[in-house]
Amino acid sequence: MKCQVRESFEDRLIEMEVEIDEEILPEIDRLRYELEIARRVMEKTGDNSEEVWRTQVDVYEMLVGQAEGRLEELRRDIDRYEAMIVEIDVDLEKQDSEVDAHLAKYDHSDQHS
Repeated sequence: MKCQVRESFEDRLIEMEVEIDEEILPEIDRLRYELEIARRVMEKTGDNSEEVWRTQVDVYEMLVGQAEGRLEELRRDIDRYEAMIVEIDVDLEKQDSEVDAHLAKYDHSDQHS
């Protein structure tokens, strides 16, 4: 059971890392570039359309912030899963040590017979 839980956590870690690498980081890069373009266009426009571009820039800033927030959330989740895997490993090592001790005791008693 412990190994199944560990494997499940490892699978979830992989899923989160893939989501970060293949979805979130590219999305952040794209949104930052779109924000940069919107800012440059806003700087070049006249006063009459600056408000429209200001709104567009605000939207991009919000979207970047949301994507970065999701990235941080996933990184915190990864840290938690890694910590739980470490604890499972401690339990598995302890379990293995107990089995080894039991087997050694059994082997030792066989040698005296």
